[in-house]
Amino acid sequence: MKKAAVLFIAACLLIILAYTSLADTPPQFVFSDTLLIGFQGRDLLVRVKLANYHAVGQPVVADLVDEEGTVLRSETFSSNAVKTFKIKVPAAWQGEKTLSMVVDHNKVSKQDVVVMADNIDNKQVKRVETQTPRMSITLDCAYGDKNTLELLDILDEFGAKVTFFVTGNWASAYPHHLQDIKARGHEIANHSFSHPRMTKTALDAARRQLMRCNEAIKDAVGGSGASLFRPPFGDTNEKLRAVSRSLGMEIIMWTIDSHDWDEAYTHQKIVRRVTKDVDAGHIILFHNDGKHTPAVLREVIPYYQSLGLSLVPVSQLLDEGPYTVNKEGLVQFSAQQ
Repeated sequence: MKKAAVLFIAACLLIILAYTSLADTPPQFVFSDTLLIGFQGRDLLVRVKLANYHAVGQPVVADLVDEEGTVLRSETFSSNAVKTFKIKVPAAWQGEKTLSMVVDHNKVSKQDVVVMADNIDNKQVKRVETQTPRMSITLDCAYGDKNTLELLDILDEFGAKVTFFVTGNWASAYPHHLQDIKARGHEIANHSFSHPRMTKTALDAARRQLMRCNEAIKDAVGGSGASLFRPPFGDTNEKLRAVSRSLGMEIIMWTIDSHDWDEAYTHQKIVRRVTKDVDAGHIILFHNDGKHTPAVLREVIPYYQSLGLSLVPVSQLLDEGPYTVNKEGLVQFSAQQ
């Protein structure tokens, strides 16, 4: 009997110690998503669970907080079921915001949530309502380096500065061209890493496309990467705009597509397209490997200049202050609205 009583007491002590240990276990929260898109003034759903509830052994009150420590919502977790926090995205949120779970001022989420916040009404840039007589030529580089040096020489000849939208693959294959482009005073911008259709790409994969391209640009020419992004094929939507802006890049489309990529377009047909009704704030799309592009540029650059239009990189078109982009893709600066 004595032995049985000792064993019983020992077992009770073990159980007490086990429960005490469980109660001392710090909670660990896991988010269902680590990347989310949030639009200002709209609801954002953040799903999270107390992953080790059975180890903790008791209900836990936890806060969802932003990177500045502001409590967005509080909930009591009394199981390991997923809870959904519904929050309204503040108007002040623009770009990348980080959310985490906190208990008693201690961070308890295994991995943060990155929210890519944007104004859904702010569209992609097609034209700029500039007060200065200037416009932009852009050159997309994705499939080879044909004509690149010739184009750079033509641009030098006329004192024109342009924006080159390069893929990460192109930057990695031709770092000497990027170095030459930068040395001659032109702008280098992001055109994705491998030129996929971005609206058909998963959110995390789309973000990696932009980040990898920026890394390739930095590897070639240093600096902090690109501030502008042009989606391959002009394929974009509000989610891709939010991804791009969260990484500090504005989406740039074009006012006029030269169609220099189209085999059916002759030299003169391209010239007519890119000179008809051209005006200040226009952005013209060309490609570095277009068959007629060098000859066309040699003809149209002096025409643009004869109209009193300076040829500048796209970022210079956007340097007149804070702006919005309306549904037609027109950039309107705050002072002009």
